[in-house]
Amino acid sequence: MKILAVLGTRPEIIKTAPVIRALKDEPSVEMKVCLSSQHKDLAIDFLDFFKIAPDYDLKLNNQNLSPQKISSFVSRRIQEIFRRWKPDWTLIQGDTSTALGAALGSWGAQIPVAHIEAGLRSPSPHSPHPEERNRRIIDSLAEIHFAPTPLSAENLIREKISHAQIFVTGNTGIDSVLQTLSLIKKNRHLKSKLNRKWDFLNPSRKLIFTTFHRRENLGSRLEKIFDVLLNLAKEEPVEIIYPVHPRPFIRALAEKKLKNTPPIFLTSPLDYPSCVYLMRRAHFIITDSGGIQEEAPVLGKPLILARSLTERPEGIIRGAAVLAPTAKAIELYAKDLIRNSSLYERMSRPRMIYGDGNAAQKIARILAEFKASPKLAEDRPRNHFLNKASLNLPAVCA
Repeated sequence: MKILAVLGTRPEIIKTAPVIRALKDEPSVEMKVCLSSQHKDLAIDFLDFFKIAPDYDLKLNNQNLSPQKISSFVSRRIQEIFRRWKPDWTLIQGDTSTALGAALGSWGAQIPVAHIEAGLRSPSPHSPHPEERNRRIIDSLAEIHFAPTPLSAENLIREKISHAQIFVTGNTGIDSVLQTLSLIKKNRHLKSKLNRKWDFLNPSRKLIFTTFHRRENLGSRLEKIFDVLLNLAKEEPVEIIYPVHPRPFIRALAEKKLKNTPPIFLTSPLDYPSCVYLMRRAHFIITDSGGIQEEAPVLGKPLILARSLTERPEGIIRGAAVLAPTAKAIELYAKDLIRNSSLYERMSRPRMIYGDGNAAQKIARILAEFKASPKLAEDRPRNHFLNKASLNLPAVCA
């Protein structure tokens, strides 16, 4: 069986890497990797860390391209690969423009799509843009849906997708974060390197790890969030680490508002071991990231989600995260987590909300089941990963 995994951004690499590794261990599978280069400069360190050597590079020049143009480019260029090496499956992850382009191109070439992280839904089809619409279109095209949680599986069932096509596997991002934690613990050289790299941090201060990059937080909203960080740094015994997204307007605003204002430290985008190391060391996390929403609970780190909607409500339902739709809400929650020890204790209990670290093995095993006949039959017996009794959570949380 031939499988082509398509990657474009850092989250796709993080969440697909353990699946690529698991599939390469399958003797019956020929595995190849296609890089779109949507985020080429940011992706290189992640490819190196996860030891992924792409077989194909679409050489996308992402500078000033709209999401729609990125998807169109990927859809068109991937046809060249299909003409040279026609896979039995295209494996894609998430909701990026690369993922949408690969799904559309595969659909056009009549190559079935297996979708990692299927079924995520926010209360609005327009937010986050364009990710929410992307994931809905991808799920409409996919033949196998690897849903990370029972709630995401329920979303798919509500959209009339057959039970036989849905597998609740857990999120592969949890595989990566747990494997990286284990590597840091076991590899003395790596652990020492990370300790030296971040030895300027003051252990007597509570570390806040932050990331902001989503379109809905840009402009005046992001400026207000930066004012909150300045207030926290001034009024509370904290240090703040902010890896600045390379978008020019984000970088310019961060340098204007936050540069040379200790104890706030601006850094370049982080390699994955540094990201895991700092999240593990943090007192709590403020972010608008999707992946960090999943990683924080397993690390036992309270999370303030700087968004008005989320497609990953399980952490909020379970008390590991709070939704903060305004800068004022972010500030109030942050001060509560700094000052209220009982609240902090409740939110900082490690929870396996989004997976147990074995999602990649489950996905590899499921794909192996379809090697003889990739076309799914509607009357196929319902899979044992999907338990209808567990699908009784609310669909969204806003």
